[in-house]
Amino acid sequence: MTRLDHDAPLDERTKMGTVGAVALDKAATSPPPPRLAE
Repeated sequence: MTRLDHDAPLDERTKMGTVGAVALDKAATSPPPPRLAE
């Protein structure tokens, strides 16, 4: 994971892909946040 940080030109796309995948995974596995304003 860390070695992707300062490596290739594709680095940004790789990080965005990883972050996106992690975010989607968290969204899929976590309960939805409570709705504060309704």
